[in-house]
Amino acid sequence: MKECVYLVGQISVDQPETYHWRKEVTTYFKDIPNIDIIDPCGNAFNTSVLKKWSGEKDIHRRKIYASNGIEVLPKKDLSFVKRSTIAIADMNIYDTNKAIIGSFFELAWYAMYPEKIVIGVYSGDTDNSLHTKHPFVRNSVTLWVKTHKNACDIIRQYFEETENAF
Repeated sequence: MKECVYLVGQISVDQPETYHWRKEVTTYFKDIPNIDIIDPCGNAFNTSVLKKWSGEKDIHRRKIYASNGIEVLPKKDLSFVKRSTIAIADMNIYDTNKAIIGSFFELAWYAMYPEKIVIGVYSGDTDNSLHTKHPFVRNSVTLWVKTHKNACDIIRQYFEETENAF
């Protein structure tokens, strides 16, 4: 059976790490045929936003939020939640000037699908962070890990198809 992993988390043109971790996860799974990745940054919209606004000083978020067709984003992300079987949800805040509202919406949508696994990534103490300790977030996240590689290793351990050892 094919698994589909959706990469949830903050996206910011001011913080390249929000793009880099997704590339690392995609690379990790590239040779595992039964695991597909949905990278919300891997589309023409995000590529154009990066190209246009990356490195821009004092970018005002409303400029990006005024992009043509931006209203599509919430429904697109909901379709990714529905299509996926697993999520890696990076709950680190890389850009303190940008809200992670979209990630919280996605976690709420995952709560409506309790059969879907959500692996939360947070480098700090999940028991003492205001947003990872919140009961709504806790209700959505199946398991917490510290790094993206930890999340990938868990998915690989439980979902990579291997030949029967018997």
